[in-house]
Amino acid sequence: MLSGYAEKGCLLRLPAQLRPLLAAPPEASRLTALPREALRLLRYRDVLAVGDYVSQWLFALGVRPRAYVYDCATRRGGVPCPPPPEGYSVVEAPNPRGHLNPLLFRLLHAAARGGRMLAIRVHGEDDLAALAAIAAAPIGAAVVYGHPGVSALHLAVTPRLKSFVAEVVSSMECVEPPASTSAGVGEF
Repeated sequence: MLSGYAEKGCLLRLPAQLRPLLAAPPEASRLTALPREALRLLRYRDVLAVGDYVSQWLFALGVRPRAYVYDCATRRGGVPCPPPPEGYSVVEAPNPRGHLNPLLFRLLHAAARGGRMLAIRVHGEDDLAALAAIAAAPIGAAVVYGHPGVSALHLAVTPRLKSFVAEVVSSMECVEPPASTSAGVGEF
């Protein structure tokens, strides 16, 4: 399922009519305070994270995602961009607001499958990267991402969730070739 996303060779744009589908994704669990059970779950599963605060929150709890995506912004405002923890390779990727760069699918897939642990610094916006994380994650993994005004959402990756994401991504519009990316990306 992943290869179709990554090989489209174009930026994918989310049409306005699809936005309501992402307001409350299926199988989402709201995390306002992390209970012990959830912390245990996150420590022993493959985890991919999206969002500046969510990623830092997981690190503070001792959870080390296989990859995390951040844009040094929250709610369209800039936030400090802390260096990644030891053991993470930093990769930069352009990703305009309301779009998905196919590079994100490839990077997250490589990390989720046991490649290097990645800190993916997005230039633009990371909001839709949760779709790429779900598409890239194996069944049984967890994707945790920030949801403005809600807190953080934890999604257990299931066949049903992957099918939902495949439907959304296949409905996105192919708009233009992606911009060039940082050096070293070809290694992944």
